Parts: sequence; C-alpha cells; structure tokens
Amino acid sequence: MAQHIAVLRGWHPALAMAELTALLPGHCPMASESNRLAILEGPLNPSEAFETLSVSSG
Repeated sequence: MAQHIAVLRGWHPALAMAELTALLPGHCPMASESNRLAILEGPLNPSEAFETLSVSSG
C-alpha cells in the first residue's frame, strides 16, 4: 500500500511525473492506474515535502 499519493497537474502527465521524480529523488514515484496519480514510497516529512514541492510549477 502506498504511503503517499501525489496528484499530477499540467498538460502532460509524463512531464509532471518527471518533475516529481526530480524533486523527490529518494521516493521513486510510480504511476498508478490513473495517469494523474503517482504513488510515493518511503518516509516523507510533510514540512520538507511542502518546502521541496513549493518550487514546482503547480
């Protein structure tokens, strides 16, 4: 079971997945059944995640 799920935005899901992979390299995002949801494995501190993801386009 996934510890975290990320919702991908934008016009191109593969580009959003690549951005998420670059921003959170230690979590190995994997695509779910939907191309707009990514599963993140491993521990993720919410405050660190917010700080890291705040630089993304979305």
